[in-house]
Amino acid sequence: MTRPLLLLLTFPALLAAAPNGVKYNRDVRPILSDKCFHCHGSDATHRKGDLRLDLREGAMKPAKSGEIALVSGKPEMSQLIARVELPHDDEEVMPPEKSGKPLTAEEKAILKQWISEGAEYQGHWAFLKPERPPVPKIENPQSAMRSTHSSCRGSKGKACKPRRRRIAPPCCGVSRWI
Repeated sequence: MTRPLLLLLTFPALLAAAPNGVKYNRDVRPILSDKCFHCHGSDATHRKGDLRLDLREGAMKPAKSGEIALVSGKPEMSQLIARVELPHDDEEVMPPEKSGKPLTAEEKAILKQWISEGAEYQGHWAFLKPERPPVPKIENPQSAMRSTHSSCRGSKGKACKPRRRRIAPPCCGVSRWI
C-alpha cells in the first residue's frame, strides 16, 4: 500500500526534475497511441465525437458543445484532463471502461504536465532532424583519460594485449592478420 502511494507522490517530482521536460514523441504519443487513437485518431470510420488527438489542430478545435479538448498551458481548462481524471464508474471517463485500457496515475501526470508545458506536438520521429546531445563537461580531462585506459588494465596494473584483427575477409582465401 505504501509503495504505490510513494510512487504516486514522487513521480510528478521526477518529471519536474527531468532536464528536457515532457516530449510528445517520447512520452505522450505512446500513451495516446495505445489508449486514445483508436477512437480519436486518423481513421474517420472509428472516430468518436469528431475529435482527433493525433493532430494539434483537431485537439485544439472547439467541439459542438464549445468545449476544447486541449487548452495549451492550462490543464485545468482542458477537457482531456477533466475526462481522464473522472472516477472509473463515470459514463464520461476516458478511455471508457469497456476499452479495458485505463490510464495509470503516471500516464495522467505525464499528460497533465505536457499540457501545462504548452502541449507541443512533434512530427513523426523519422521525419525530424536528429539532435546532438550536449557534450558532458569534464572537470579534469587527464583523469578522465586515465580512467578510460585503466579499465583495460588487469589486477596487477599490466596493460591488455592488443587484439589481432583480420584485414581481409576469410571468404577471399587470403588470411592476413595484424
